[in-house]
Amino acid sequence: MRQWKKLGMAVVVGIGVLMSAGVFAQQAPIKVVPVWEAVGHHLQFGNDKARVYDVILEPNVPSGIHLHEYDYVLIVLEGGTIRVTFPDGKSQDVEVKTGEWRYQKGGVVHETMSVGPKRVRAIVVELTR
Repeated sequence: MRQWKKLGMAVVVGIGVLMSAGVFAQQAPIKVVPVWEAVGHHLQFGNDKARVYDVILEPNVPSGIHLHEYDYVLIVLEGGTIRVTFPDGKSQDVEVKTGEWRYQKGGVVHETMSVGPKRVRAIVVELTR
């Protein structure tokens, strides 16, 4: 009987070790939506050459993880601090200033959010060709 107790305890400990190591733990898949479904990303125009979005990031409201499939240009209308978070959980705070612009290669998957006291607003032009 003692042998069975020892074996049972060993199995319980072994399962605990495996679970803590993540062998049995299943991580939920990350849902990535197209940019036009991201919170605060409002499609204003689109054709086979370009898509234009009015992006309004309200303070502490995450956009959700979304994909920018194409290269794009961002023109800042109302500056502030944006937190950019990537699928691996790493994040970076970026200060954007009114009037500045940035070019970004396509294939970007991220979530954005204004982390300052005010909203951040930009026009994003995706170059679909």
